[in-house]
Amino acid sequence: MKSPFFLILMFLLLGLANSCKKACYSCNQYCAYCEKRTDSTIIYKFCTSNSSISGKLRIDSIENTFPDSLFRCNILQNSQEVCDGQDKIAQSITYYEKEDYFCTPN
Repeated sequence: MKSPFFLILMFLLLGLANSCKKACYSCNQYCAYCEKRTDSTIIYKFCTSNSSISGKLRIDSIENTFPDSLFRCNILQNSQEVCDGQDKIAQSITYYEKEDYFCTPN
């Protein structure tokens, strides 16, 4: 038979573990991706580094400056939420550095 002290200690530890708040980051991407129609090896990619409206408007205006007859342009707009845990913070840094995502704490 387990002692009441042991059971109380287990409930306290479970309550403490559940009360810890995870740190989460919202990672977003907003880029203009323009590829030359006659030569797919020529690609231009412009991204914003924040979620401001002015940053998105700059990307939209860059996309609109490429002539449709010469370039095929798309807007890349993706988001990913990354929360702490094993390797999750490193994962958010990867989004930020390698995939042109900007991450902000939630």
